[in-house]
Amino acid sequence: MYFCPSCRKHFRLQTGLAEKWKHYGNRSLEKSFTAVRDDKTTFTSLPNRLARDFHITPSKSTCHRWFHERADRIVFEKDYEPQAVKSFSGALAINEVYDKEFCLFFATDPLNNRPVSFHLCHAGNTEELKKFLLYLKSIGIVPEVLIVDGSNLYGAVPQEVWPNVKIQLCVFHAIRNCQEDILGGIRAYYRSLSKKPQQWDLDFDEPEWWTKSVAKKARQRKLMRTHRYIFTTRSENLSDEQRKILDELCQEHEGLRVFRQFENELLSLFNKVQTKEEAHRKLAAMLANSEYKANDYLRTALARLGKGKFEKMITFLDYENLECTTNNVERTNRWFRKRQKTHYRIRTERTIRNMLKADLSRFAGVPTNNLLLRLGMNATAVA
Repeated sequence: MYFCPSCRKHFRLQTGLAEKWKHYGNRSLEKSFTAVRDDKTTFTSLPNRLARDFHITPSKSTCHRWFHERADRIVFEKDYEPQAVKSFSGALAINEVYDKEFCLFFATDPLNNRPVSFHLCHAGNTEELKKFLLYLKSIGIVPEVLIVDGSNLYGAVPQEVWPNVKIQLCVFHAIRNCQEDILGGIRAYYRSLSKKPQQWDLDFDEPEWWTKSVAKKARQRKLMRTHRYIFTTRSENLSDEQRKILDELCQEHEGLRVFRQFENELLSLFNKVQTKEEAHRKLAAMLANSEYKANDYLRTALARLGKGKFEKMITFLDYENLECTTNNVERTNRWFRKRQKTHYRIRTERTIRNMLKADLSRFAGVPTNNLLLRLGMNATAVA
């Protein structure tokens, strides 16, 4: 604070270290912003950190206000999206996540592991999805392949916006849905087994062979219940003990052998080292299997692999480096969930949008591999 003897007024010298009428310097505001954005510090613990490291004691509400005033100045359309469009590979993954009354659509580039953009709205319907896809098209995103899950939300809208786009349905969701049918069949088979052994007359001693048979059935019933998930586990992920249990149950129970056989053939359908023709032949053999037709649960699982859906599930076989799941965009969804869990005050449209802009702006200066979608050997030969 200075005093001018000529005009008899007090004034402050503006050095650029702090904005006018502010009690804290610009460095304090920037450190507060980066602590929340980069270090995931919560607004509750941020004042303690600033007091420890920078010897300033702002309140929690002040830190919250600082962050969102700084985030309001981020122009996402200029600071981030042009770089994401420039490094776009040609493959786009889209999924939605819900938070109370809000629906958030994320679009990511799975090959370059980079978010492209987001769309925050109040309803997760086809109209909002179309708005998002049209916006992506307006900024220069024209994907060759779109990776989505099996939701009806992504049925016809993508082809309306990009008529030539190919759809890759998430293989993980397809396998998981079929495995739920398999587990449902195993539970039904388990319940069909007799719980109590046949009762002999009180005056008659139970023979040894009968006692052993009852004990064996009780043991297998217990194994069936406690190890039911080994029937939907890949062979390479099973331990030696689990393999022995699986072999024993399949040998003693024909119904369980059929479920395990179906699981192995289901996984081989989506083997990356094969052609589309081989995948279709495998599916045709499964559809013609009389044991699968006779089982209600396996019939339901096969119906999930209808001819039209299956063709979209194996789009990745045409390409050398295409992802076949929505795992990349699902990880972005989990990142958003974690943010919401640790920052309880991010519950309005402004605060959610600011947090997204701030976090995604971190990727603005991060170099990418600039990978492009490459056709596989079979697709190149056909072309």
